[in-house]
Amino acid sequence: MINLTEIVNNVADGNSCKTAEFTRKALDAQMPAKEILDNGFLRATNRIGDSFEKGEIFLSELLMAEDAMKASLQLLCPEPAKKETSHAGKYARNLW
Repeated sequence: MINLTEIVNNVADGNSCKTAEFTRKALDAQMPAKEILDNGFLRATNRIGDSFEKGEIFLSELLMAEDAMKASLQLLCPEPAKKETSHAGKYARNLW
């Protein structure tokens, strides 16, 4: 099973390439897109939001994290549409 902590860490670091790489690995391992969204990106956004609120990161780092997440969301968008198990894919498609 793929460790979603790598996705969380790379989103928080603003590393678009690594975030997309680990997202692709998770999808290749048949991990559902909803699980990646819920246990990867949700944890990352909570971590980033907390750090920003505490003044530990600045707006530029927040925007880099956003770019990292967008790179992976482009990979995830087709996945929920294939399975139609939840509204997670509809939410992801409307983020940008």
